Amino acid sequence: MLIFIIILYVGLAGYGGIENKMEIKVVRSVRRKRTVSACVVNDTLLVRAPMAISGERLEKIVNSLKSRFERQKTKEELNRKEDLAQVAARLNEKYFNNQLKINSVEYVSNQTSRLGCCNYRSANIRISHRIGAMPTWVRDYVLIHEMSHLIEPNHSKAFWNIVSRYRLAERARGFIMGCRNEI
Repeated sequence: MLIFIIILYVGLAGYGGIENKMEIKVVRSVRRKRTVSACVVNDTLLVRAPMAISGERLEKIVNSLKSRFERQKTKEELNRKEDLAQVAARLNEKYFNNQLKINSVEYVSNQTSRLGCCNYRSANIRISHRIGAMPTWVRDYVLIHEMSHLIEPNHSKAFWNIVSRYRLAERARGFIMGCRNEI
């Protein structure tokens, strides 16, 4: 059986001061016919691919896998680094007089266009991993915005009155608009 192994070392730019570094091992085999598989072992992305796959196609697949790994690693690191439930509890006490019942709050890596989302029925709040790279006062604004949906599930005037309790709300909105213009 003929097998080629290609080893790449890649430094990935992280979020919120988190630097992800990983080694990529590509194992090409004549026995493998069509599928490409991957797993992460000790910060090493092990990619198994058929020998017949073109280098260009394999590079696209490896880049996609690398991106997925980076987002997952960043999400795990952010959730380990800061407890969003504690931050939400502090904000709930300060701005909502502890009247909100929040089921869960966590960073997620699959939100590409939204910075946060709130399911007001289940009281689950998800914050995009991209918020981890922004200042804490912006993170607090996004949390307050999402927490406000537990009281007002829409973007009515009453909703914006609740959000505006946060003194840096307008500044945070401007910061977010500036970030979106850079994308």
